[in-house]
Amino acid sequence: MTSSAVPGKRRLLGVFASLVGMMAAGLVSAPPASADCSGPSMSFSPQDVDRGGEVTVTGEAWGDNCYDTGPPPNGEGALGRPTTDIEIILTQDDTEWVLGTVDADKQYGFEVQMVVPADASPGDAQLHARKTGTAPNIPYVEPRLRISDAPAITPPSTTAPKPAPPPPESTTVAQDQPNPEASRTVAPWLIAVAAALVVVAAVVVLQRKSV
Repeated sequence: MTSSAVPGKRRLLGVFASLVGMMAAGLVSAPPASADCSGPSMSFSPQDVDRGGEVTVTGEAWGDNCYDTGPPPNGEGALGRPTTDIEIILTQDDTEWVLGTVDADKQYGFEVQMVVPADASPGDAQLHARKTGTAPNIPYVEPRLRISDAPAITPPSTTAPKPAPPPPESTTVAQDQPNPEASRTVAPWLIAVAAALVVVAAVVVLQRKSV
């Protein structure tokens, strides 16, 4: 074997190794799209609560689609768009209460606190979640929500008591009260008038006696 043949084989091996590397990189960098399409889920805590008490409801995988065989369209994720207007419902026998609505976030999840109706009955109840206007997406059978027989919790009042209005100012008493300055001014004149009357009376009496 000549010395010139060795570099040629090395170049061929290098090109082959490069092609294999490029093919491997292509397989690794472009895996087939996949998503968990098992459907949305919901959980809550605590399982025992009083009427008027709060329950924390948590949801996952709330999307409006699922792209498990290919890449999603622009602007959407593996589960499509996050679901909006999700109703949280409590059912007991034939009675249903809509506790509130919530929107899933960009990760297709939510966490919200809901208040158990004060007019619910003690005993077992069920929590459901659904897109507004549709049948319940999560028809929970277990676990059940257990409502205690304790008196219903009354929420605190948010209206602050109004202060009592001040009593109206009275001007009648002030008008009826004598003015001290006026009293001090009028008193000397009364004394002078009384003295003059005494003098006039004395003069009249003396004139009558002289007659």
